[in-house]
Amino acid sequence: MNFVLNRDDLLKPLQSMLSVANSKSTMPLLSCILFDIDNNNLKITASDLDTEISCNIAVSCNTSIKLALNADKIYNIVRSLNENSMIDFRVNENKVTIVSNNSTFNLISLNADNYPLIDSNINEQASFDLSQQDFHHIISKVDFSMANDDTRYFLNGMFWEINANLLRAVSTDGHRMSITEAIIDSKVLDSASQSIIPKKAILELKKIVGKTEENIKICLGKNYLKAIFGNYAFISKLIDGRYPDYQKVIPKNNTKLLAVDKQFFKNSLLRTSILANDKYKGVRLNISQNQLLLSANNPDNEKAEDKIEVQYNDQAMEICFNYKYLLDIINVLSEETMTIYLDNPNMSALVKDEKDNSLFIIMPMKI
Repeated sequence: MNFVLNRDDLLKPLQSMLSVANSKSTMPLLSCILFDIDNNNLKITASDLDTEISCNIAVSCNTSIKLALNADKIYNIVRSLNENSMIDFRVNENKVTIVSNNSTFNLISLNADNYPLIDSNINEQASFDLSQQDFHHIISKVDFSMANDDTRYFLNGMFWEINANLLRAVSTDGHRMSITEAIIDSKVLDSASQSIIPKKAILELKKIVGKTEENIKICLGKNYLKAIFGNYAFISKLIDGRYPDYQKVIPKNNTKLLAVDKQFFKNSLLRTSILANDKYKGVRLNISQNQLLLSANNPDNEKAEDKIEVQYNDQAMEICFNYKYLLDIINVLSEETMTIYLDNPNMSALVKDEKDNSLFIIMPMKI
């Protein structure tokens, strides 16, 4: 039995699956990619039991074939071949010979019949469609403030709330919060849908979803998310937990407005942060009439200061933030002017991106 594929048709799907196929798993099959040929269609799949990604590729083969090939090995073999070259897979029981031009590789397939797959029937409770470009944009607005390995496991992901045709995406690590919303074409079986998508699933989707006008369909069940786009299907377990009431975190009394050119502010932060404490990453903002003095120091008694012009006509204030949190917001702002709404040095600051229907909240550091 054999089948032939173009190297370029196989390389990108394999690359997208490497981080799902786990080479360190105690289950050898989870370090493999499943090749399943049926009726002239090759479906390749990678799974880690929580996340599964698959891709369909047309192939001229009338025989049913199932292989479980080591992910790293098959990817490196395909990557090493010349662009646009043809690859001939010759299968003899569990032995696979791969031939392309003057190169030959002999691999062993594990028992593909035992490959663990997630049930594709997720008992859909809500679904929506939007362009891949818009989907990529939505998750990029808030993904940077997801927690990482927090003991409050429900923070290690992104909260999605669907109400009628409105999708609201929220993330927080306990020190900052990001919120964005978008109009979608949705179908919700209940009056509203709420889900927490794991951080790994969000980052995997962000990596493989294109920035194109082609649609992505998202289906949400009680325990699983399923995404379908192009030739790909993606399934992930959801986080079972209750997300914090994010509405209570949004500041209501921040009436002091600081407006600053975001590029000037970014450059000033980058200069000042050179001498910031490597551990705490704090930068002081000394705000006075139309002027902002940024300063940072470190345990070696080194100090940096930088002064820029801003728009501010309220009471003078000194407040300290983790400069990386500010840079993360600047990097996703759609507006050229960053407007920070302040109350006092001990209260959270609010940044609005009205053009993109987004809010960002940052807790200050103790001075």
